Amino acid sequence: MIHVDISKILTSRRFQQRLRVAAAQLRSKIDLILAPNHFAARELAEQVRKALGITGERLLLADDTALQYLGTQAKQAIKKSKGLLIVDDVVITGDRFWSYRNALERAGLTAPQRPVHFLVGLERTPTKETLQGVCDAAHSVEHFHPIESLTLPNWGDDECPWCWEFAQLKKQGEGRGFLLVAASPLTRSSYHAGEDFERLRAANP
Repeated sequence: MIHVDISKILTSRRFQQRLRVAAAQLRSKIDLILAPNHFAARELAEQVRKALGITGERLLLADDTALQYLGTQAKQAIKKSKGLLIVDDVVITGDRFWSYRNALERAGLTAPQRPVHFLVGLERTPTKETLQGVCDAAHSVEHFHPIESLTLPNWGDDECPWCWEFAQLKKQGEGRGFLLVAASPLTRSSYHAGEDFERLRAANP
C-alpha cells in the first residue's frame, strides 16, 4: 500500500480553493462536525469548521469505535443538529465511514430529517465499486464530498517495482545493527511511529 501524507496537501492553494467551494455548498446544510481524533483528520476538520463558520464547540472529535462513549451533551448535540458532517483525511476502502454510520445508528443518533454528509481530504479508492460503496455509506453521491481524488495502484509484493529496493535497504539497516527499519514508499518518521515502537518493545522486552 502506498501511503500519502495528506498534511502536505492541506496547505496547498488548490486544496484550499476546493475546500472553500465545498464549504459554500454545505454551509446551509451543516451545523455539526464529527471527525476521528488523529492529527491529519483534526487539522482538516478545523479547516472545515472555519470555512463553514461553525463555532469550536460544534466540532466533535471521536473515533468511530468510541461513539458509544460520547457524553450526554455530545449525543444531544448530534440529535439536535440539522445536518452532521463526518470529516476524515483519507478514504481508501470506506470502512471507517461505514463504521461511523453503523455506530450512529446503533446509538440512535440518526434520523431521516437529519442528513449525514461525508467530507474527505483525499479520496483514493482503488476501484469504482469501492467508491460506490463509500457513496452508499453516505446514502447518495450528493452526500459524499472529496476535496481531492487520486488513483494509485495497490501492488502486491510480487508486482511492486520498488519493493526489492526497499527490502535491500531494510536488510542493510538491520545489518548495521538497527533494531527496527521502516523501509517503504513515502515513509516518514512519525507515520507508523506508535505501531513501530510497540513492535520494537515487544521484540526487545
